[in-house]
Amino acid sequence: MSFVKIDNNNFEYSGLKLRPNVTFVSSSVGNGVTGSNFVAPVRSKCLKQVIPSNFDLNNDGKVTLGEALQAISTSPAYTQYMMQSQTMSLGLIGKHMDAVNASKQITKNTKSIDMFRFDLPVFFNANRTVKNVVRNVLMPYHQHRYDNCAFTYSNYHTLNFFTSNTIPTGSALVYPNKAKDGEGVYNLPKNFSVNFWINPKYTDENYKAGTILHISSSLAVSLVSGSSRDENNNPNEFKLMLQLSQSADISPSLVDLSSPSGNYPNDLIFTSSHVLNKNHWHHVCIQWSSLKNNSSGSIFIDDHETNFHVPSSSISANPLLDPSGIILGNYFDSDNTTLNNLLNNTLATSQGFTSIGNPSTSPINVNDNTFSHPLNAELHEVKIYNKVLSNPESLLETERQSVRNRGPENFNNLIFYVPPFFYPTTPSREVLTTPFQTITSTTDDPFNVALSFGVNGKLINLENFTREFVQGVNPRLYNLVPETINNTIQDLTADQFIYNSGSNKKRNMTILPNDNGLFEPNFFALSSSPMADSSKFYQNPLQTKGLADYSIISLENLIPSGAIYNNLAATSGSMYNSLVAASGIDNPGISKSVDLDIAQRTGDRSSNEIVIYDMSNLYYGNRIHPGSFKLYEKDLTGSDGKIKITLKDNERGSLYRADALTKHATWNNVGNVLYDEGMAVVKSPHLFFFNKDETNVTFRGEQNLHTMIINVPAFKEMFASSSNPTYVSIPPSDNANDEELSTLYITTVNIHDDNFNIIMKANFAQPIFKTEEDEFIIRLKEDF
Repeated sequence: MSFVKIDNNNFEYSGLKLRPNVTFVSSSVGNGVTGSNFVAPVRSKCLKQVIPSNFDLNNDGKVTLGEALQAISTSPAYTQYMMQSQTMSLGLIGKHMDAVNASKQITKNTKSIDMFRFDLPVFFNANRTVKNVVRNVLMPYHQHRYDNCAFTYSNYHTLNFFTSNTIPTGSALVYPNKAKDGEGVYNLPKNFSVNFWINPKYTDENYKAGTILHISSSLAVSLVSGSSRDENNNPNEFKLMLQLSQSADISPSLVDLSSPSGNYPNDLIFTSSHVLNKNHWHHVCIQWSSLKNNSSGSIFIDDHETNFHVPSSSISANPLLDPSGIILGNYFDSDNTTLNNLLNNTLATSQGFTSIGNPSTSPINVNDNTFSHPLNAELHEVKIYNKVLSNPESLLETERQSVRNRGPENFNNLIFYVPPFFYPTTPSREVLTTPFQTITSTTDDPFNVALSFGVNGKLINLENFTREFVQGVNPRLYNLVPETINNTIQDLTADQFIYNSGSNKKRNMTILPNDNGLFEPNFFALSSSPMADSSKFYQNPLQTKGLADYSIISLENLIPSGAIYNNLAATSGSMYNSLVAASGIDNPGISKSVDLDIAQRTGDRSSNEIVIYDMSNLYYGNRIHPGSFKLYEKDLTGSDGKIKITLKDNERGSLYRADALTKHATWNNVGNVLYDEGMAVVKSPHLFFFNKDETNVTFRGEQNLHTMIINVPAFKEMFASSSNPTYVSIPPSDNANDEELSTLYITTVNIHDDNFNIIMKANFAQPIFKTEEDEFIIRLKEDF
């Protein structure tokens, strides 16, 4: 035995960071699971479950040898075996082996773990505990490391217009044209500029012109298909069609695109020379002036210009209150009397849009052709200026480019502005509290909290996202307003009620997270509003308390604390109802007599409209690799396969939407991924039922693999003796020069600490032969 001191020069270290790709797909419609991980890394089909579970006589989850012997000795098979002759033993052994071969593998070899995706239940259970741990523990812990790591989501959205087999085509946002100084506030002046961002996302083989903006007898802007087609024969390039003055009263689908401009009244129809690509964000600026360049105008798509000429002193056909409104997302194919009646005072009171003072209750003459050109695209930052955007000599960036790249810093020269932002108040209207009941109230929440906390229903408060900020006007949401059930029904949940209606489904999907990273929003419209400082929804827990942050929408404290009664034994009856009614709920959209059963059961006042993903570290190792996490929804529930959503992480713990083929808004937070804990949460209530039918997750894990090599030198004149009593020194050979050499066989190497405690040990499969004159190094390798 010999001791050799080893120091840092005897150690070699190396490390690898492994990043395995993980894909997990789980479908609830019978397509099975792809990507499950087994608990046992090495699984043998030869290992069988030889002791049945019914041998557990004590019902303690364990089978002892005594229990097994007792069960076998009292079994009919054993009794039959004892009655058989000895000559039959071989046959019984054969039957026994057949039974072994047919038995299942042992549990540890077949056990697999899936990724766990869940919505919040209506009762308090383990899943709700997971939510509370994420919200109250993990998010505060990581908030200094990750972006938007709080129970909030970003206030950056798009207006999503689409149609399908179950979605009504006859829907639109109708902004009332209020009177001011004898004229409508939205009447087009002699100089104007219309600006918006648009993404043409939805196409099919029989694509129909969809109208973006329509002002009767003044202006119509429509998206029309180009000649290019994709591999599915669907249009993948589009053009803009502009109709002005009397030409704006011609149905867009009746225009001959091969020769759009003709004789009166078709003489003021123009198309853009440049195209808009499918699933690309494009900025559009349409402007015209009666005072410049002989009444000429331009259609800009990004920086590509198409010029047109209108020999007139005005675009508007009537300078007074004609038309009565601006139509967003469709074309209004009727007369101004019908539009006035659509905006009458009675409807304004029940549906919560801005009144134009029309008391008429005449029958409304609306048919299938009135709104028959629905837009199929995403839209945001819709603005109308009362001037042409120029290029000031003192600025390097043109005024048009400034409008394109950033949101407005003031309302100068603006007459119409729909971002859309969340705004925490609306006009009073009929608000659903159950599928059967309504109350007259305003709302200040992003979704209907009475339905959510009361009957687990999911309904977006679209009225809080569609405000026009310059004039403070709320639109009529035509065919987008929910109605109560007025007949007897059975076995129908609140969600089934909502998603059985095409108008309700379209209402829920009209607002989606924005993925346009080419634009930077400005929240001046919110900061200058009357509700700027009083709203709880702009309170960011990561900033100074009381300082408003208009870029976020808080999901905390959606109902007052006084509405929750702790330790309330009964959840029904007159006593319970009187207590809840007496709570004095001071929250718009909630009746003082509403039960809010789910809130009472759980005591949780934060949003339940979230989705949580829980992943075992069998999938990711040490942590999820930042920037690799991706969630994909191929068919958002209720969209009939039209809406596909991709969410990615921005390497800083924030999930953002990533569908467009242009630059993404990586800062637009819709959820969070906690890399170290293997958790992800989708917080945006606009993504109801995300991955409900199919969980589709991909990411890369991180696993560190380290290697340590210890070089143990075996010097000359060392390792020349043994303490083994049977040791006999044998010369290495019969040669005369080896007769005096001592021989040793090394079988084990022990690594000691400073106190000579053995901390590592290596046993050789075959002894190493060494003489006094030999010198070599023993290399010990350890992976960890």
